[in-house]
Amino acid sequence: MKSMNKNYKSTPIPNRANLTKEQVIQKLRSTVDRIMSASRNTSIDFEDYPFAQIEIADTPDKRDESVAFSPRAQTIQSDAPRDNIRIQFTEMRRLGNTAEYSNPYKAKTFYNQALFMKDFEDDYDGVSAFSSFFPNYQMMGYEHLRTYFTWRTQVRKGNITETSVSFAFLYIYELINNIGVEDAQDGLNKLTKFWKAFRAFNSDIDKYVLQWLKDYHVYYLPENSFRDYARQERIMLHYPAVFGYETGKDDSFELFAEVSKYNIRESAFYSEQTHPVISDCFYFILNRLREEFAGRGKHFEDFAFYVIERETSWTPFNRALFYPVTVQPDRQVIVSEREIYTCRRNLWTYRTALLTDRGGALVGYVMKAMEAELRKKLKFKYKISANENSLDSETRSGLAELGISLPELIARSVADFYALYTRTEVRVSTQSLARIRKEALDTQGKLIVPDNEPAQAEEKVMRSAAVTKPKPDTDIWIQFRESLTQTELDALALIMRGESFETFAAERGIMPEVLIDGINQKAADSIGDTIMEYDGAVCVYEDYTEKLTETADS
Repeated sequence: MKSMNKNYKSTPIPNRANLTKEQVIQKLRSTVDRIMSASRNTSIDFEDYPFAQIEIADTPDKRDESVAFSPRAQTIQSDAPRDNIRIQFTEMRRLGNTAEYSNPYKAKTFYNQALFMKDFEDDYDGVSAFSSFFPNYQMMGYEHLRTYFTWRTQVRKGNITETSVSFAFLYIYELINNIGVEDAQDGLNKLTKFWKAFRAFNSDIDKYVLQWLKDYHVYYLPENSFRDYARQERIMLHYPAVFGYETGKDDSFELFAEVSKYNIRESAFYSEQTHPVISDCFYFILNRLREEFAGRGKHFEDFAFYVIERETSWTPFNRALFYPVTVQPDRQVIVSEREIYTCRRNLWTYRTALLTDRGGALVGYVMKAMEAELRKKLKFKYKISANENSLDSETRSGLAELGISLPELIARSVADFYALYTRTEVRVSTQSLARIRKEALDTQGKLIVPDNEPAQAEEKVMRSAAVTKPKPDTDIWIQFRESLTQTELDALALIMRGESFETFAAERGIMPEVLIDGINQKAADSIGDTIMEYDGAVCVYEDYTEKLTETADS
């Protein structure tokens, strides 16, 4: 009896010859009351007490006529009220007590018990904390179960509150087994909603749930695009090896910044102002890298990620209590160019790409080398350098075999990007063109003299036209000034006072060319012409000096 509960105390069997029937019954009732009292005040179930049922015979023992009666097995009714919840928990436990389900950690035991309890609700007012790796019902006591199912009842009503993380995993296990859901899509919606809400209390669930969300699409929703789901939920950054091969301008920098061993976002050069140029420059370089590798029959991403070419056995929802209750049809699920899942005869295999330290170092080098070149172009006060020796020998030898020099390629790409990024484009609005055309026609009309008028009339008109120069419309200049940002106004004031414009631009993390280009574009939209140019120094067009001075000082 070593496994017997420590609260159980042995009761000596009294001498039958010295007790009457009433005395035996009283003794037995006292024992029952003691056990029931203990079960109500502790977490020990009544079923844990190995108590033998005894019946008392009413007829004398024929072997001994001097004894008034002989004991015989008889059921004794307890005075304790019936606990239906306890009875249901007991029935649930029995699903795990057979030889087939003797291991409480087995997924099939959990699935059967979860199915049995799928509609159960509770309103327990107590709280009993629970913590366990691979949590399951079988290892939980009475108060644990009541606490969990009361919390689950509220979760299903949309009231997701903080609780033991083991309870959270237990609920997630139910969802990935499609317990308590209408269909697979409903299960995904519930899993997503719960994860996003509960991670605010404990983000440790991320490293498990993020994998299971992808598994859920593969196993239950093969026709749905995991890419669309990840983009909608804004979680693509968590799957760099899945989406790294197909990134575009909007997501390339963010995704590879997560991969990079060099944290460019912690750099002094990185700011809200420089983010656009850094992001655009990286995408420009990434496309150049892709082109260079493709020309040699390779993928740049294959150097950043480790590709598993052979098919490997796949277990859905690894590290969870999941029981594959349904037979899966033969099919192939393509998550990305490098991640493909195949089911044959209800057995799964997959091919995939994995992020490695080697890949993180490669992306980190590209990021840092790019930043070093950009700092030079933007005349940032601090310089940095990227060391190609930070790459492992296998990566360096692989690049050498392809004839690719990363330092040269990145420097050339940044230079080409910078030339395109700072190119001045003059854009004149349709409204401005119409106004300019009308003013030209009006001037032309004043200069035309009918043939029958005297020559002196022509001379008078010409003299008038020569003396009177068209003045820009005042409202146009007001419109121009109002279109400028405060930074552009400050820059314009510095320029018109002849002060250092480049220092001002550098302090705000803006390229001088970009700032001048923005001012010129707004001038073209408002007054129909550009007002200055920049080629290492600012040159304001003489015709607009007076008005620009007024605009800057107003």
